[in-house]
Amino acid sequence: MPKNLRDRLARLSGKGKSSSAEKTEADETAVSPKETSIDSTAAKDVNSARERLKRLLLSKGRSVANLEKTKQPAPRPARRLPHSDVPLEELVDGRWEKTPLGRVFIVEHRYPLNHHHGCAALGDLLSQPAELLPLIESNPLPGFSFKDALFIDTETTGLAGGTGTLPFLIGAGSFEDDEYVLRQFFIADPGAERGQLDHLTKLLDRTSGLVSYNGKSFDWPLIKSRYLMNGLRPDFVSADPLHLDLLNWTRRLWKVRLGSCSLGNVEQGVLGMERHDDVPGAEIPTLYFAWLRGAPVNQKLARVFYHNEQDILSLSILANQALALVNDPLKRYEEASELYACARLEGLAHQREKLFEEALALGLAPEQQKRAMTELSLDHKRQQSWQRARELWEELRRGEYDLFPYEEEAKYLEHQAGEFAAATQLVEEAIQRCQRTRLDHGRREQEMERLRHRLDRLKRRLG
Repeated sequence: MPKNLRDRLARLSGKGKSSSAEKTEADETAVSPKETSIDSTAAKDVNSARERLKRLLLSKGRSVANLEKTKQPAPRPARRLPHSDVPLEELVDGRWEKTPLGRVFIVEHRYPLNHHHGCAALGDLLSQPAELLPLIESNPLPGFSFKDALFIDTETTGLAGGTGTLPFLIGAGSFEDDEYVLRQFFIADPGAERGQLDHLTKLLDRTSGLVSYNGKSFDWPLIKSRYLMNGLRPDFVSADPLHLDLLNWTRRLWKVRLGSCSLGNVEQGVLGMERHDDVPGAEIPTLYFAWLRGAPVNQKLARVFYHNEQDILSLSILANQALALVNDPLKRYEEASELYACARLEGLAHQREKLFEEALALGLAPEQQKRAMTELSLDHKRQQSWQRARELWEELRRGEYDLFPYEEEAKYLEHQAGEFAAATQLVEEAIQRCQRTRLDHGRREQEMERLRHRLDRLKRRLG
C-alpha cells in the first residue's frame, strides 16, 4: 500500500504513525496487487471507499458505528437536455427538417409586394431604373438586378469572424413572382451545418448577385469559409457573385447626417421606423449559447429570428431610398447634408454646382460648409467664373485661418488681374495670420516658406 495512503488512513483511524507491530498487522490485511488495481478503480465510487475504510477500522479495533450513521450522498439530478424547455417550433413559426446532411429548422415568410416596412413598400425597389445604380455604386455590377438578387444576413456565434465563428442562423430574402419571400435556416448542432448550407446553395445558384449590410467584410467571407470547411466548393465560392453592400451607400449619403451608420440608426433616421422588443446584435451569440445549455431564454431566442427578419426587410427599403434620392436629390432631400453628399458623387457631377449652392443656402455644419465652398470655388475657377470663385474665397478667409483661399486669391490677382500690390497685401495678411494661428510646427514652417516665396516674387515684380 502506498505510504501516503497509509498515513492518511492512519489519521482517519485516530492514530499517529503506526508502530512496527501495527505495521505488520496492517501488512497482513493488505490486499494483493491484483485487488489493489481493482480497488484503485473502485475507489472512485463512494460505496467502495466506505467499505475499505470500514475494513481498516475493524482491523485496528476501532468502532464503525459513526461510519454506519453517515448519510449516503444524494444522487445527482439528471442533466437537463439542451433547449428542452419549449420546442422551438412553438416559439417560431417554422419546422424542423431532417436531411441526410443534418437537422435544420426552416422558417419561411411570404410578403406581398405592397407590404410596407418603414417608409416604403418592399416592391418599390423594383420600379427604380437600372441606370441609377452607377450613380451611387462605385464598383461596376454588369448583369446585376434587384429582381433576381438575394438579400442576406447572418446571426453568428461571434462578431469577430474567423474559422471558429458559426453562422447558426442564415436569412435570405428574394423577389419571387409577385411576392417577397424570406427564408431562415437555423441549426442547433454544428454537425448539421452541411444541411443548412445545402438549403442556401439552392438559393445562391439562381441569384444574379447579393445585397447585404456590411456583408462584403463579414457575412459573405464567413459563409464562404463555412463552405470550404465543409468540403463544399460550388461555383459561387470559387468566383464571388456580384455583391452590393449597402453600408457603403449609407456612408456616402448619410454619414454626415447620422454619424453612426449602424442599421438600427439608419432605420430611425432614414427609413422612418423604430424596432420594439428587439435583441441587440451584440447579445445574440451569448443568447444562442445560453439556449443550447438549456437556460430559460426561449422568448429571447425567438426575438433573434425577428431581429434577422427585420434586418433583411430593411435592405430592400434602404436600397430604394438611396436610389430615389440620387435620382432627383433636389426634390427628395430632407436635409442639406444629403445635397452635400449627392454633390460629391462622381455620377452626379453634372449637378454638382446646383447641389452645392442649394446646400450652402440651406446651411451646413461648419466642416461641411468649408469643404463645399472650397470644392465649389475650384469648379468656378475651372470654368473661369472668377466673380463667384472670389466671393467664395473671400467668405472662406472670414473663417478660421486656412492657406487655401489666400493662395487662390493671390494667384488670381497676380496672374489674371495683374494687381501685384493687392496680391502683396493679401500675402502679408496671410503671413500675419499664419504666425498667430496655433498650427503644428512642421505645417507652419511649410506654409510660411510658401508665403515668403510668393511675397518675394511679388515684390520683385513691383520693383
